[in-house]
Order: sequence, then C-alpha cells, then structure tokens
Amino acid sequence: MPTLHVFREQRFADAAIEKFERVSPGNGHYVILARTGFSFGVPTLTPRIQQKSHKELIKEINHGRFNAIVFHSIGERAKRLILDIDECVPIAWIGWGFDYYSRLLKSKFNYPLGLLEPRTTKAYLSGREGAFYRYQRIVESLRRVVSPQRLPPEKPWIDKVNIFSPVLRSEFHLIKKENPWLAAEFRQWGYGGVPSEPVAQYLKIAKSNILIGNSATWTNNHLDVFEQVALRNERTFERVIVPLAYGNPRVRSLVIDRGKYYFGKKFSPILTELARRDYWELLSTVHTFYFHNIRQQAMGSVNMAIMCGGNLVLNGRGLLYDELISRGVACSTLDNPKCATFDEKLALKNIKSQELFLLNTRSDRHTEELLSSLVY
Repeated sequence: MPTLHVFREQRFADAAIEKFERVSPGNGHYVILARTGFSFGVPTLTPRIQQKSHKELIKEINHGRFNAIVFHSIGERAKRLILDIDECVPIAWIGWGFDYYSRLLKSKFNYPLGLLEPRTTKAYLSGREGAFYRYQRIVESLRRVVSPQRLPPEKPWIDKVNIFSPVLRSEFHLIKKENPWLAAEFRQWGYGGVPSEPVAQYLKIAKSNILIGNSATWTNNHLDVFEQVALRNERTFERVIVPLAYGNPRVRSLVIDRGKYYFGKKFSPILTELARRDYWELLSTVHTFYFHNIRQQAMGSVNMAIMCGGNLVLNGRGLLYDELISRGVACSTLDNPKCATFDEKLALKNIKSQELFLLNTRSDRHTEELLSSLVY
C-alpha cells in the first residue's frame, strides 16, 4: 500500500516528491488538502499532486488505502483531518516552524510577542492581531483559574502523531522539555539543500544589494532591521530587497510603507513569487542577508544565501544562529554586524561548511529511516 503525503500548498512539494520517490519509487500518493466546501484550481500543481477534500481523504484513509501518512506541516485543515483518522494509521509530522511554535512552544516564547522585537511588537499590538492577542490572554487566564492542570487543547490530535520532524534537532529537544507528554519520536528529515553547481558563477556577480527577511510575516521583524540599517547610514548598497510574495497582507502593506520611508527609491519589495533560477540570480547580487527572526524560518533562503556567498546577519536569540555556528558557518548579529562588503575568503569558507552539511541532508538515509519508522 502507498504512503499518503498531505501538503498545505505547492511549496516544497517537488523537493519532497523527489526525495521520497528516490527511496520508494511509485509508493507515494501526494495531495493538497482542499478547503472545506471549496474547490479551486492550483495552476502550479505538478502531475504527481492531486487536490482532494477532507471527505474524500477520510474515506480513502479509513478504508485502509494507505499504510502511513506524512503531513508536510499541519494547519487547521490538517488538524481536523487527523482527528477523524482511525488510530491504527501511523502518522509523521514534518514541521515547518509556524505550525509548532504556536502550539508546542507557545509558553516558552510567550507566543507570538516573545518572537517579536520592540518596533515590530508595537506595530503588532496596534492592530487587529493585538486586540485578538489580548482577548486570547484573558481567555487563557480564566481557563487556568478554572482548571489549573488543564492539558493543551492540541493534545488529542498531537497524540496521534508517531514521528515528529521539526526543522532543527535542537527544536525537538526544546519542545520535549516544554511538553513532556509528547509521545512522538524524533526523526531528522528536511527538504534538502540547494544545488552547489551554480556557486562559481554566482560568486562572480557583482554584489551591491542587501536583503531583509523572507516573507510578509511579523516574525521577520522587518521594522527593527529597517531602523538599525537606516541609522547606520551605510553607503554599501544600491537596493534593499525585501521578499513579500506571501504572508500577511497587513504586514506586507506596513513593510512597504516603512521601507519606502527609510530607504526611498532604494527600497525594492518582491511582491510576486519568482522562478527558482530568477531567485538565484537575484540573491547573487546581495552581499548581506538580514534574517532577524527568532523562531526558525527561511531555511531555504538561508541555505541559498550561504551558497551565493553572502554575509549572514541573524538574530542571536534564535536557535538558527546557534545551529549555523555549530556547522562552522560564520554569522553576525544586528547589534554587531560584520557585513560592510562582500568577502570572498569568508564566502568560500561558509560554502565549504555548508556543502559538508548538505551532503548529509541530500543522502537518502533520513528518508529511509522515516519511512521504516512508520511501517510496523
């Protein structure tokens, strides 16, 4: 019987299919879970991916069509699907970050305020999200009074998960510490790195820009980076590239407004998703990448930034900073950036360290271990 792979969107699907098909050819069934009662066409779907409703999938799953299910991130629709799945079907959860920080690390990071820097926090609290956050805090406080030992509301469906693969191993240890009731076992798995073939040609391209963040989300802390970069009044960049193709519309509008205020004509938001080759070429013009997120996100962009030879300025409070340092990748932080210009010697050192890491993640061992853990 095949293994069912459930995606929330097309992103990363091609990379996942390639990895699983290499290990178990023809045994994967790949779907995007459609919105309840609403069917829509997804023009970028590959021939290997179908779109199915909750009702269709539950019928197939509970009639024994699949020997296991792999969820590529778990949003609200996937959560409802899991609750309706029979207990006997093994489940793996490949986390993307957003889906477990808000559930399993909520208390640790006072989610979401603990993931936001001062300027971003102020903007967040001034809008609808802030009002909803304050309402949630009141509700949670009342719940603790009524039931002090109350278990997390997410526990019933998370208890059905057998294998859990957050992006970083250190995240799993932290999650386990914060949630000792979590029964799922850890397996290392990732969508793979980035090809190393184009590195030489991209290093030769003149690097005259900086890039900030990877999406229109609060946790990128754009506003705090904008202020710090503008205050330093550097003259080492021609454009400030800010990817905003997906995310929160309010964040997108706010970031565009503030970006124009701080950088004027140099501000260059990316509002549509670029083809992979075009994105590579854009990143190759950047000498410094600012990823000021505290929670893990933007791993794909970080990997590409390293392979393009860029300097990395990360948030020192984030697990990603420690992770990259442990790999031998040189990074700096926003309060102490070492990123004035392109440094070819440092770039080559980082690329070598990253290639050693990617060589391990590109192997099929992790995929084999994950699948064998699901098949009892």
